[in-house]
Amino acid sequence: MIPTEKQMHALMHLILESKDCGEETKRALWALLIGSENFTKPVYFTGYSEDIAYGTHEMFSSKGTTHLHELMLCVAAPYKLEHHGGYMKNGKFIPGLEDGKEHTHTIFLGPTDKWIDGDFTEISAEVADKIELKSPLYPKMYQAQ
Repeated sequence: MIPTEKQMHALMHLILESKDCGEETKRALWALLIGSENFTKPVYFTGYSEDIAYGTHEMFSSKGTTHLHELMLCVAAPYKLEHHGGYMKNGKFIPGLEDGKEHTHTIFLGPTDKWIDGDFTEISAEVADKIELKSPLYPKMYQAQ
């Protein structure tokens, strides 16, 4: 089952409103959702900041307040978000830090059992950085006063 546009907008809105991570993680998650073309294309994003490393974990953690795994179930997403310390190189996931990086963390959005061996398309930091964090569910809520 594929989520409706309104369900996708609701999911994006709840990510936007989360207190569990910063804007960099929110942009990365939105970029993955948009890049997946409504859960039809497996995608990944590798980030090198503390916000990506820890913010992503908090979005999924039962100790956080967002519970992103459960939100994905609520919209009947056929894909699952996974996050792991490491990076992609030549189509393979490499656990650990990329040379010269203090943090290396990859977020995958794809079929639930194929995150490490699947054919994933990269979503670049440049794409994520261009995302304007405005609620697609309530666009007037975030307009400048």
